[in-house]
Amino acid sequence: MRVVVFGSERHAHIWGLRNNVKRSDIILATHSNVSQFIMGEKHLTVVRVPKDSWKPPTFPCEERVKVSERAIIIRMSNGVEVTEVKLQ
Repeated sequence: MRVVVFGSERHAHIWGLRNNVKRSDIILATHSNVSQFIMGEKHLTVVRVPKDSWKPPTFPCEERVKVSERAIIIRMSNGVEVTEVKLQ
């Protein structure tokens, strides 16, 4: 199971500890290789942090988040099971 976190490094670390997920299976949505990271997976978990708690810090990060969103949508249309988790 791969996890894409729309949040900071700290959010990813804490979520991984609480849910017993290896750090190597978690990637931030702001990384440039998200589409390669989720390629070939049958199940994907998307963790979203509220917009008031986190937003991409720079314009390039915003663009990478948009690319990550599109990659997830494409994987969903190809039959990958996607579970969305919203943090509070």
